[in-house]
Amino acid sequence: MRTRSFGTRLFDRSFLRVLLRHLSPPATNRRALRAAILAAAEEAWRGPGPWGDDQRAADHRWSACLVLGADRALTAAGYDRAARHSAIEAAVVEPGRRTIHFFTRMMLRWSGDPFAAITRYSREQVPPRYGSAFSFSVEEDTPERFVQGVHQCFFHAFLTAEGAGELTHLFCAFDYTWIDAIDPSRDSIRFARPNTIANGDVICRFEFERTDTAH
Repeated sequence: MRTRSFGTRLFDRSFLRVLLRHLSPPATNRRALRAAILAAAEEAWRGPGPWGDDQRAADHRWSACLVLGADRALTAAGYDRAARHSAIEAAVVEPGRRTIHFFTRMMLRWSGDPFAAITRYSREQVPPRYGSAFSFSVEEDTPERFVQGVHQCFFHAFLTAEGAGELTHLFCAFDYTWIDAIDPSRDSIRFARPNTIANGDVICRFEFERTDTAH
């Protein structure tokens, strides 16, 4: 059984800080709620969901355990579905949003060819960052259009095994940390994500289309 990396332990703090800020529980309840979330996450960590075969998969598992633990603990504390999911989504997205948005914006701005830059990054850098627990493919790759597919999503596999597949969409929201950095009018890129595994499709499709054919 793999242990969690230092990076995921740091993420715990940011996740819980953002989550509790959005929920704004009474001060007397914050410590108890935080402890309940971590206890539920630890229980999920010891559960039967898939593990994968590398450290990145273990880190993905813990992220999914935090989301699952938060949902279970908040349900037990009486929070309704809308409040739970809104706060958990914020806790997933907000810790890295500014950094990722800035990095993506700078990459596009200084590349000289934003379409080539973001498709090259998607092709060469994204799969290794997610590790073997995810399965990527290139569906289309032309000078004007690039489509990348995700056929295996560890978050969905784990959460489905735990009977909570509907929580996968909370991880999908993380994509907007970089999607929102694309300015179609400035970058000459049309982006779409018409299919996601979280919505019941067999593949997540990330579609990039060049709108300026000068390159």
